[in-house]
Amino acid sequence: MYDAYGKEIGWVDYTNHGYGKVNSPDYHTVPHWHERVYDVLSRDGMKIQLKLVNG
Repeated sequence: MYDAYGKEIGWVDYTNHGYGKVNSPDYHTVPHWHERVYDVLSRDGMKIQLKLVNG
């Protein structure tokens, strides 16, 4: 997804990147959302991973 200025703002990822063990701190839900946040300190954007809760 892109904002009105053409900057990437996020995407849905359909893989667990090999982190499928539920009790692991690196666990990835499938699907999950990655967001790119732009600010004064992160002019190229900072990637944030948001885990989706099923249900």
